[in-house]
Amino acid sequence: MLSTKTNLFLIFILLILFSTAGTSYAYTVKDGDTLFQISKRFNTTISKLVTLNNISHPNLIYPNQFLKVPEQKTASFKSNKKVFRRGPTVKKIALTFDDGPDKKYTPQILDVLDEYNAKATFFLLGKLAKKNPKIVQKIKADGHAIGNHSWSHANLTKLNKSELNSEINNTTKTISEIINYETNLLRPPYGAISNDLLNKLEQTDYKIIHWSIDSLDWKAKSKEEIINRVLPKIHDGANILFHSAGGPSQDLTPTIKALPIIIKTLRQKGYKLVTINKLYSLSAYK
Repeated sequence: MLSTKTNLFLIFILLILFSTAGTSYAYTVKDGDTLFQISKRFNTTISKLVTLNNISHPNLIYPNQFLKVPEQKTASFKSNKKVFRRGPTVKKIALTFDDGPDKKYTPQILDVLDEYNAKATFFLLGKLAKKNPKIVQKIKADGHAIGNHSWSHANLTKLNKSELNSEINNTTKTISEIINYETNLLRPPYGAISNDLLNKLEQTDYKIIHWSIDSLDWKAKSKEEIINRVLPKIHDGANILFHSAGGPSQDLTPTIKALPIIIKTLRQKGYKLVTINKLYSLSAYK
């Protein structure tokens, strides 16, 4: 039988292993993608992708398949361009929603926010904004802030200057044509940020918005998963990441069911729900 000291030592080792385990994000496989291309896009290796996704045959991936990709490291940068994550130490919290708008989940999320008179920020994909202009208008009319999330959910750190300008400028132009305002907020897809990207954006007015709490709602199977992932991490000035649209096989029903509980709990704790620009005292539009 193992001694108490041995048991404690094993528990300590396990805690270290779990605490150092990397997190990951989801990538939707596109026509023509290979693991080699995906590994280069996300600065990882084929072997890491195979291990992370339990892939038996590396040559057999298919369009619309969801793959986990290693989290992009964003801890420190040598750039004058600021990245906004944790807000100031005030009793305010920002709910943010990425990847919309769509016709299925975004309207349901707007309904929940309207029911609880809660304001939020939506980081929109340009190609979806173009397809769903009325939903974009409703987001603005309901008092929410709108930000740029690129045109096609590209990893901006992998683009040259021309490609980067196309992804960002076309999205801002499309949103502006719909709501008559040019957004001042930019959230890079996957949270992927690099010194090179920040340097390319340094001469622009965009405020780079990351997050301080990731709900990982895109992979949640129940509302409880999201609630248990978000509420224990709440802090003053939290910037919480959710999603308002997803891939063909993604189900954001847990997000919609979790939101009322999260909103009510945050208010019970004395928090005011604000748009991201108000959390950081920024201008949402140029």
